[in-house]
Amino acid sequence: MSTTTNFKRVALVAVAALGFGVLSAIPSSAAVSSIAIDVTNGATPLAVGSTTSVNSDTGTGTGATVSISYLTTNASDSVTVAFYNKNALATGSKAYLALVETTTSNLSRVLDNGLTSNNAATAVGGGATFDSSLAGITTFGMKASTNANGTSPTTGSVGATFALFLDTRSAVTSAGTYTYTVVVTTYSATPGTSPLPAVETSKDVSIVVSASTASTTVPSAVTTTFYMGAVGTVSAEAAVTPKVATTGTDAAGFTLDINNASGNDALDTVTVTVTGPGTLGYGAVVGVRSSSFAQTGSVDFTLKADGTAGVSTVTFKTTLTGLSWTRTVSFYSAKAASIATVVVTPALAVGTNDRAVSITAKDALGAAWSGTAYIYASSAADALIAGSETPSACGSYSATTGLIYCSVSGKLAGTAKFKVIDAATVAAANATSNEVTLTVKPATANSVKIAFDKATYAPGEKALVTVTPLAADGTNLPATTVTNALASGGIKSSVQLGSGSASMESVTIATSGYSSSTSNLVAGGMTYVVYMPSVGGTVKLTATGSTGLPIAGQVEVSATATVTDNAAAALAAVTALATTVASLKTLITTLTNLVLKIQKKVKA
Repeated sequence: MSTTTNFKRVALVAVAALGFGVLSAIPSSAAVSSIAIDVTNGATPLAVGSTTSVNSDTGTGTGATVSISYLTTNASDSVTVAFYNKNALATGSKAYLALVETTTSNLSRVLDNGLTSNNAATAVGGGATFDSSLAGITTFGMKASTNANGTSPTTGSVGATFALFLDTRSAVTSAGTYTYTVVVTTYSATPGTSPLPAVETSKDVSIVVSASTASTTVPSAVTTTFYMGAVGTVSAEAAVTPKVATTGTDAAGFTLDINNASGNDALDTVTVTVTGPGTLGYGAVVGVRSSSFAQTGSVDFTLKADGTAGVSTVTFKTTLTGLSWTRTVSFYSAKAASIATVVVTPALAVGTNDRAVSITAKDALGAAWSGTAYIYASSAADALIAGSETPSACGSYSATTGLIYCSVSGKLAGTAKFKVIDAATVAAANATSNEVTLTVKPATANSVKIAFDKATYAPGEKALVTVTPLAADGTNLPATTVTNALASGGIKSSVQLGSGSASMESVTIATSGYSSSTSNLVAGGMTYVVYMPSVGGTVKLTATGSTGLPIAGQVEVSATATVTDNAAAALAAVTALATTVASLKTLITTLTNLVLKIQKKVKA
């Protein structure tokens, strides 16, 4: 039983404590009149996850209420209140009636069960149970109270309000409308005589039981989700790289999850269309290009290639929530039409170099070709320096950069030429790249240099400082780590650098083999991000080579940059303008004097 029902028990016991008065003499005639039955229909949901259990919050909050009132002119006047199942749903349920409150102070008794004497309210007994779910009865009696001294019945208006609610402990039929008829039977009589014929007044009342919010199949636009990503269940949006157009190739996955407001499975009608190459499949359904169907909960979809290259546009729409999602996936031809190769790492180390070159490949339609590319040394002599004459697979295509990177292993110091193809063998290749030259160098540092990325900066501007170990010929080295390349303290600045500047105290230099503006990398160097001072002037960086370098390289090196001072620049501009104005004034004076001389000669 719910907490509401427990509250009603306490209220009912309080009503019983009002006491039962002693009936006294009454007029010789009596009548019950002005019978009124006012009802308020109730509503309650089913319990979460159930189709047969009423939610525990019932009674006055979600059950129906029935208010009874009448006018009595005799102490023997009384009424009984009962209810009966009316429709099919109600017949299969258990409902209860309980006193909620008295609506007048004139109500003395609400008694339960039966009619055996001339006064209905007296005859139904004197028990203090006013809840039919506890007493197992369906009829209550009502009568007027006695006066203050307990000797004479009080006449007038009598009223009470009852709750009609469904049993929370037993199964109900299902969600729907449960209708009952409330019957009020009046008894008008004189003490010691038989009651006058009963008069009945009735009114219907209903309790609407709805599916629980968590169980409803009504979809919500807020909680319904859609994502594109790799094939399978997709739980977050992810980029999809172009896929080869070979028939049957899995290109992309889509997950549409239709939920109700509580985030549980709901039902909607989904329309999917594919424009361009490819077909959709879901469950046992394949080859879909346009279809509408009912969907409950989450479904995974797969876009497959159909042998045609080009851009595929996939659209999903829901009917009830009115949502729409459109995604595009590119299919490229199995063979590339063009490959452009660029050297990324200018100095290869002996050993593996992950980003020796990058390639940009296109198919015959000009779309990005993201298949497997292969790199190979142009000749046996080249292969002695690096790589192999046998084509080696490059890395995967990056949807972010649109590039494919190829790795090359350095063997001996020297230069070697390479090409990239779109097949595992030269004979099978459809496209061959331009030839590039790669240089392999030993990673022996002879000296070190430091440099700013610019000569002049604004106050507080970001700057990139690069420290670079150099070979004996003054050229950059491949990616390497030089321990104790700098003396204690690393790189020092002549002035305090701005907030957020990186520490440059490291004495070990770990360099990058390639450059990247987005990652602040410089090929052959180690970089620091610093911020210039907020005032103008010269910033000088100094460092001294240490034991990681030969004796000749253990010397001081420096780099200098200028920070422009806005105030000084403005003053200089004003001064320059003043000088220009003074010069103009002198020139104007000279011209004026010349004109005066000419005028005098003309007059003469």
